[in-house]
Amino acid sequence: MKKLISILAALMLLGGIAVSEGIDYASLTDDQLHEIIDLARNELARRELVAQEKTVLFEQDGVQLYLTGNYKVDEWGEGKHVLQLEAVVVNESDRKISVHIDTVSVNGWNVYGGSISNIDAGKKKKGSFEIRLYDADIHSYEEIEDIEFSFKVLDESYSRIFSTETPITVHFNRQ
Repeated sequence: MKKLISILAALMLLGGIAVSEGIDYASLTDDQLHEIIDLARNELARRELVAQEKTVLFEQDGVQLYLTGNYKVDEWGEGKHVLQLEAVVVNESDRKISVHIDTVSVNGWNVYGGSISNIDAGKKKKGSFEIRLYDADIHSYEEIEDIEFSFKVLDESYSRIFSTETPITVHFNRQ
């Protein structure tokens, strides 16, 4: 069975290469070439993030959001700890967008969460979501058991494009 799947995958790859070799790139406009390049870059970014086992938070309407696994806890004054949770947004829509945490809770406590803004159409952006741990009386990354998110994606005029339908829970620091 594995051999059959491998053979089918190889045939699909060869077929894709044969089709792409048939494209006359010289006949395309600069905008068309840039669009092809942007789509290819975004596909490579998605594959690399999945291959590196990054956490996919959502993939909807041409927008994908991944956690990279990188984080930093900052102290904004005595006892006021903030988690900077790094993420990548891939925007394959035709509009400039921003991704906002609509609601977030840490270990069951509602807290403030930030956004990653100004992601151009067809581009990707790495940024960090600010999550105020001090709203939950949490002082370190090790104290985080779970974070539950809901997101909204807005366009340049702050009109809602979509919201995630169900909360997304990510578990941390569990033995």
